[in-house]
Amino acid sequence: MRHLLILACLLFGTGATADEADFDFKSLGAKKALRDYKATLVREDKAKQKAIEEIEAEAKKERKKYRVELIMNLEQALKKALQDADLEEANKIDAAIKFLTEGTAVPVVTKNEPPTSKGNTRKSKNIKRIGLRFNGNGYLQSNLRYRGATPITLEATVIPSSNNSYEPIIVGNTESSGVELLITKSGRWGFGVHDGDNYKTAKSKSLFQPGKRVALAGVYDGETVKLFVDGKLQSTTRIASHNASKYPFYIGGGPTPERSRGADSKFSGVIEEVRISSGALYSKSYKPANEFNKSKGTVLLLNLNDGKGNMARDESNNGNHCRIVNAEWVSN
Repeated sequence: MRHLLILACLLFGTGATADEADFDFKSLGAKKALRDYKATLVREDKAKQKAIEEIEAEAKKERKKYRVELIMNLEQALKKALQDADLEEANKIDAAIKFLTEGTAVPVVTKNEPPTSKGNTRKSKNIKRIGLRFNGNGYLQSNLRYRGATPITLEATVIPSSNNSYEPIIVGNTESSGVELLITKSGRWGFGVHDGDNYKTAKSKSLFQPGKRVALAGVYDGETVKLFVDGKLQSTTRIASHNASKYPFYIGGGPTPERSRGADSKFSGVIEEVRISSGALYSKSYKPANEFNKSKGTVLLLNLNDGKGNMARDESNNGNHCRIVNAEWVSN
């Protein structure tokens, strides 16, 4: 028995495993002791493996929790960067969020330098226009909301493609409410304002033409809905009241209650500039300017002159910068 105890101590002390074949024991007691020892090691290995799996599962759960918290904190940091107009930081944070949520590689981010008056102005016909191309799956998302208590003017310079889906939205905050610049189901330009029951829409006299640049303006003055195309008044529709939207403005599409879906009614074509103003800027036909400028009533101004980056800069000084989703910079 003393020899068996010594053997057991040696085996446990060295960590070596043993089998009956390793020792030529004649004693049944010695053989049984080795079998029991082996069975103990198997149970111990299983217990260790189970403990490891439980620790890994708990660690995975904790990592997921911390990942979610990190994304939430980054989203808050992104909002602050946009409010501070720090587009370089906003681009980096946005790329990190995409990496954490989608697993996409974090791109090399370059700083958005202010557009130069020589290189990005549209005042000269010899200078190419810069804008964003939408292929029916992209949009811009802003934080700007409209409560409907005052008149409003939506403007956009666009070049539509022939691939537009059913009633694509160019600028809008609609979801059974709100206001929108769009292409109507009849293929005309339109500006719609929801009155609580449906949309009161002013429409263009002619169908939209793919590939043709147009300047659009929709005006809601509290009593009427007006649409202008290249400065010419197209139609006027009376409205009794406005059902304001709880959603922010989107460009190149409209908001959706399901955030994961991004946007609905997406536009196909190029958007070169967008301006949203508090007040009814136009009551009759006018001559459009070569480029939108900010004024006292401007709440959002996207000249889209940067030509790079993941953010569209609001040049109204109100900090309503827009996140770019699936749209590419182009020059025309």
